[in-house]
Amino acid sequence: MTLVALLGDPWLGSLLGCPAYHVPSSMELLSPEMLPSGAAFVDAKVGVKHLKKLHHLEQLGFRLIDTNLQLRCQPRFVSDGVSEGCRLARAEDEDQVTAIAAQSFEVSRFHLDTKISNVLANRIKAAWAKNFFAGQRGDWMVVAEVQGKVVGFLQLLQGQDQSLIIDLLAVAPSHRGKGLARAMITHAANTCLGVSGTMQVGTQVANIPALKLYLDLGFRVERAAYVLHLHL
Repeated sequence: MTLVALLGDPWLGSLLGCPAYHVPSSMELLSPEMLPSGAAFVDAKVGVKHLKKLHHLEQLGFRLIDTNLQLRCQPRFVSDGVSEGCRLARAEDEDQVTAIAAQSFEVSRFHLDTKISNVLANRIKAAWAKNFFAGQRGDWMVVAEVQGKVVGFLQLLQGQDQSLIIDLLAVAPSHRGKGLARAMITHAANTCLGVSGTMQVGTQVANIPALKLYLDLGFRVERAAYVLHLHL
């Protein structure tokens, strides 16, 4: 079997207050000697068919946090919807978007991890969205406005082969159930996506409302992976 080195994540480590690492997806074997010797956070993704890898990581102390689903669709499934009230984000939207991100996630892998407080999990999501305005993550952001106030946002990445990846999607709790998430995805499909491209998204099995939305828009599951965390 092939031994691999952990991949450092300074950004996540700065928020968690300890070094953070990812186990590469190409991992075949992670030996105990390769784990950090001091306080650290390590995460890993393992395809749902690779139970031997899952059990190996569990023996090293990793804990199963969630199951991630990767979905994809053709733009024609979503491009005909209504996107009124949606536009591309501007610099002055930063504070409103950051505030939404800090209060709108409940079942992210950080929120599901009982060793990470909700306060810290919210801070991670807020910093994630804030990175868009700093030019550090994301190629586009769509926002939804109601009476001149930003109440939702959709952060997007440019993938390979003209694909469009949904990176973050959030609607303020007081404005959910009004079709705003669907509207922002429609706007993204019409504004940011190439003619021959596809849309991709990852979500947690625990996030049933999001999963229902994506399936209703025409997304189909391509693959699934277990997500594990290790706290040292």
